[in-house]
Amino acid sequence: MIVYVESNFVLEIALGQEESASAERVLDFARNRNVELVVPTFALCEPFGTITQRGRDGLRLSRTLADHLRQLLRSEPHRSELQAFESVPETLTRVHGNEMRLLESTLRELLSLARTVELTKEVFEEALEFGSRFGLSPQDAVIYASVLSDLRKRPATPSRSIFVSRNYKDFEDPDIQRQLNRFKCRYVSSYAEAAQAVESGIKT
Repeated sequence: MIVYVESNFVLEIALGQEESASAERVLDFARNRNVELVVPTFALCEPFGTITQRGRDGLRLSRTLADHLRQLLRSEPHRSELQAFESVPETLTRVHGNEMRLLESTLRELLSLARTVELTKEVFEEALEFGSRFGLSPQDAVIYASVLSDLRKRPATPSRSIFVSRNYKDFEDPDIQRQLNRFKCRYVSSYAEAAQAVESGIKT
């Protein structure tokens, strides 16, 4: 079985988000060679923008909080209550550094396990068309065009595959699902469902 994943799979694992345990199960199947994990190269770059933006937001918050604390700590009655907050700016900076290291570690392993789908001119042109036809965001359009491009290159009688993304509002479009089904590919909107589908495929 082939499992297509995208950027939210990377972030789910790197940041330990709510479906990270199920995403890790999918990754374990790839580690054990029970599935072929496939990821568009675009999806490996996008998470850096997310983490970088989180870091910038944290830095802005840190500076605002630090300035506000300096003003409040000038007042004797507030000092004992506010001392606990003095370490918050430093903590936010440390958290951002940790998140970036976790992302790098996750990507390093994915690149060793997964097959990548390159972003070519043809994929990009089709992504523009899909964005217009299905109302997809530019990012999701590139992901979808990459997945479809890879599906077309597979043998005439391909093995079953799934495409998993939590962006269900975009990919649960009936026309998108029909298009995927023509290539024996099923869309699933959660990593728990993806892990279950892989387990069922292994047993059959």
